[in-house]
Amino acid sequence: MGRGPGLIRGREQPGFSRTKIPTGTPGFPDNEDTPSWLGLTDVEFGNKVNGTSYGREAWFSALPPYIQAKPLYTYALEGISAYNRYNEGHDIFHCPTAVSFGIDPFNQDRVYFSYGMNSKGMWEQSGKIQVTPLKTVNVKNPAAFALFSDNRVRWDDAPVWDKDRIAYAASKAGGITLGSPQNYTSRFSMRHNNGGNITFSDGHAEHFKYDYVCVDGATLGSGYTAGKASDPNRSDIWWSHDGTPIKP
Repeated sequence: MGRGPGLIRGREQPGFSRTKIPTGTPGFPDNEDTPSWLGLTDVEFGNKVNGTSYGREAWFSALPPYIQAKPLYTYALEGISAYNRYNEGHDIFHCPTAVSFGIDPFNQDRVYFSYGMNSKGMWEQSGKIQVTPLKTVNVKNPAAFALFSDNRVRWDDAPVWDKDRIAYAASKAGGITLGSPQNYTSRFSMRHNNGGNITFSDGHAEHFKYDYVCVDGATLGSGYTAGKASDPNRSDIWWSHDGTPIKP
């Protein structure tokens, strides 16, 4: 997962790619957390007709060319054979362990990501101020600033106290976001020996136990949600670029 430097774009004023294709992007009908192949195809159809490049600043299209890999938007242009090839999991978007465990529940129309980009990175002062676009100069401690992390792709890839896991186990419907292109404590995976990997802004990666990265919001007091995996504000894992804690 050591791909932090590849996210940087622009030589004079380096910054970070987008974490997703935002909901409401022209031609993109999907929710930003649950992109579909049809949604990616629609936005690329609009780009072709109008000479635009909407969606291509998202990390999954901006990053791959840095390592001689295919941007995700090219899969959308290619069609069904590319979707099937993507789902086999032999690319930078997939974790081999996640592929071996399988996605549950699985929707063949969805685009699933084993890794997600930090969705809270643009925030500072505990979520009071948003900095967009986020530049590398805004990051106070690149060695602690989380850039990518293992993303849950199964409903049961969560502790027993997780409220989304509990709700899904009871109804087998709704309540859980899997394989989103953007990630935070609320979607962090524990598939690697009860823990997951995080890549930081300086390019290094580390494995952490789940209960070091995430705690039940009930233990953190006012403003946090019981049963929600939350940030305990570790000094070596920053989700905001200034190191202040962010509530999920």
